[in-house]
Amino acid sequence: MKVFSSPSEFVAGSKASIAIGVFDGVHLGHQQVIRKAVFAARDHEGVSLVITFDKHPQSVLAPEKAPLMIYSLEQRLQTIADLGVDQAWVVPFTRDFATLSAENFISQIVSSFSLVDNICVGANFAFGSRRSGNITSLAVAGKKFGFRVDGLSSVALDGEPVSSTRIRQMIRGGLLENACQMLGRPYSIQGKVIRGARLAAHLGFPTANIEAAGITLPPYGVYAAQVVFQGQSFRGICNLGVRPTVHVENSRPLLEVNLFDFSGDLYDQTLEVIFGPLIRVEKKFPSIGDLKAQISIDVEKARASG
Repeated sequence: MKVFSSPSEFVAGSKASIAIGVFDGVHLGHQQVIRKAVFAARDHEGVSLVITFDKHPQSVLAPEKAPLMIYSLEQRLQTIADLGVDQAWVVPFTRDFATLSAENFISQIVSSFSLVDNICVGANFAFGSRRSGNITSLAVAGKKFGFRVDGLSSVALDGEPVSSTRIRQMIRGGLLENACQMLGRPYSIQGKVIRGARLAAHLGFPTANIEAAGITLPPYGVYAAQVVFQGQSFRGICNLGVRPTVHVENSRPLLEVNLFDFSGDLYDQTLEVIFGPLIRVEKKFPSIGDLKAQISIDVEKARASG
């Protein structure tokens, strides 16, 4: 999937089938919208295009109310690409962009992607300054500019609509199986491995460290895990939290993962850590020795869980 931040980078095809949304988590409802654009593009020998944003709009419009994202931008784009999308326009969401009227936003899309065949959105889609645009105004624009509009109803699970808000609640509450059902895939955190203090290696359990700040996180603790690296899957164990035994209070959350039966350098590599069962909650141990003994127990439980 080609990703760009300026419409001038769009690789033109015969027609463009477009899906628009924040798509945080790329959950079942989002997938329905995106797949509609992908299938329409294939039917009309065109190009499927996702228009999304580099950050949640609320982080600019009302930072104090902005939710933590479910996925990083990189994980969101990878998940969108996995749905077969050809190209993605990541719009930098700024205060200037937020003042763009609904009419001007649609005009910008039509002028940038001149052969717009259809636009796919969720039923509650709103756009433009002060969310002044909706499905109805989008349909009016479609008649004016000659594109179809597909407004897809919400997907329901257990009698309630699937939503990013609901998924965040499930993740924070540790109800990861419920989150997985709404995501349509195992819950995971994806990120680049950063250099750490190598304390885990000194304890005999080397870990790859992934920065976990800025996204919605499950309860801190130790989890069994599957780790995907360069298309291969490894069993492992991960610790999510602030490591209270060895670090001061108010440390930034870190995801530490140990891959079973793996040797090699993972620095600067991208890993996807798929969360399995919770083994124990994070706690502060009296000493490093006690922590090391507990890690041995945790690893055995993680190996037995699979």
